[in-house]
Amino acid sequence: MTFASQLIGEFYAFKAVKLGYPAPDHAADYEKILKSPVVFGAPQTEIEIFRERLDQPMHMACEETFEICARQCERLASSLSERASPADDIRRYLVMNPGEFPSLDEMAEKMSMSSRTLRRKLQESGYSYQKLLDEVRCELATEYLKETNLSQKEIAYLLGYKMVSSFNSAFRQWTGSPPSHFRRSQRLSS
Repeated sequence: MTFASQLIGEFYAFKAVKLGYPAPDHAADYEKILKSPVVFGAPQTEIEIFRERLDQPMHMACEETFEICARQCERLASSLSERASPADDIRRYLVMNPGEFPSLDEMAEKMSMSSRTLRRKLQESGYSYQKLLDEVRCELATEYLKETNLSQKEIAYLLGYKMVSSFNSAFRQWTGSPPSHFRRSQRLSS
């Protein structure tokens, strides 16, 4: 909600917030804080937005950042287009759909195969689904840190992390340094 509000420059109320768990004792606080209708016990957690919000200009939109990210996605996708393994298909999908990191089951469905078959094919090529997700997230994170002025919070969101601290931990595990040090070292070497 905060991220959406920052993007459009005003408070962002949702059409509905559906939560996949029972109502807690303090359920009334949810609607007060979110200023949106809240449904508990839904089959899955989801947020519905008003259709007209999709046409609203983004307050923090940056054409330059968009162009850099689009070029990077195209470059990564074209480098993958020569390969044809399931691992490469997954990489291509993840790069071409920024911010979308489906589960193994969802990806298998997108690839028209069972999750068991996908897992087996990935293992045959020396991969796990999680390893692929981490590789793509690492590639995108390093590009975002090198080529854009996106904040760590924005990058974490684009990579599917709910918490900046989770992104920071993952990035440190991938590269051996926190994102802020990585960005600083890249800028100093430029």
